[in-house]
Amino acid sequence: MEIIIINERKNKTLNFLINWSIFTLINIVIIAVLILFVYGVINFARGRGDYKRLQQLTRENGIVQRELELMETEIKSLNAILDSLAKGDTVLKNFAALRPLEAVISYAGEEGVQKDSVENKNLGQLSTNLDELLSKVENQYSTNKAILAYLNQKEHLKNFIPSIAPVNGWFMRGFGYCLDPFTGTVKMHEGIDIAAPIGTPIFVTANGVVKKVQNTKDFGIIIEVNHNQDFITIYAHCQNPRVNNGQSVKRGDIIGYVGASGKTTGPHLHYEIRISGVPVDPLDYIILNTSQ
Repeated sequence: MEIIIINERKNKTLNFLINWSIFTLINIVIIAVLILFVYGVINFARGRGDYKRLQQLTRENGIVQRELELMETEIKSLNAILDSLAKGDTVLKNFAALRPLEAVISYAGEEGVQKDSVENKNLGQLSTNLDELLSKVENQYSTNKAILAYLNQKEHLKNFIPSIAPVNGWFMRGFGYCLDPFTGTVKMHEGIDIAAPIGTPIFVTANGVVKKVQNTKDFGIIIEVNHNQDFITIYAHCQNPRVNNGQSVKRGDIIGYVGASGKTTGPHLHYEIRISGVPVDPLDYIILNTSQ
């Protein structure tokens, strides 16, 4: 192959002779360089894409990890609440027909997470269902806690309701209208009389606070105890009181002894119960065979 180069200014020509084999080799080298360049560009672009994908996967993995940590925290909180519910469930069942604990746990069976289909739910849906279940159990826990507090309060209040015999003795006279032994006229008897030997201990019949200890003309030494729920108990014809005004007492405490103080036909205890100032029959509030 011959190449001729003509220079018009100098009227000269240059002749080059190129061998076909060399020309072919040069072309092959150029094509190979081009192919390598294109291949490098493609690999570079592919590497950039893989790097971006790797970054995206790393971010997604971080989000999933945070979701799993949040779910683990919620599950721990849920387990703690369920433990508290389990402890109170027995008590609540004894007092009221409350929704059983199993129904709370199986809430996920109808409205929350289905055990046999968890695999088919994505992480976001699973987290949402867990949040709903946790909220439901927290509401149930708050309700049960309020009910338990109410029941505990009632348990506490029952200690302030008179319920035992104030003295070990013999029934003499009951509550209601009867003949007055001193005047012979019909008169309202606002308590009961229990005969007992002088010095027999007198027990307070419920928790409360001593309102007054006073020596009166008709009832002799009286001890008046104020209880919750507007209950007041009165113990009359006593001797040797063992309590003072304002003193706290508990059911079964000895507050004095049977005497014959005041206007009486013999040693006995006159015992009254008043609710909001109205006298009631004490026999309705004495539970037999109750330990003192």
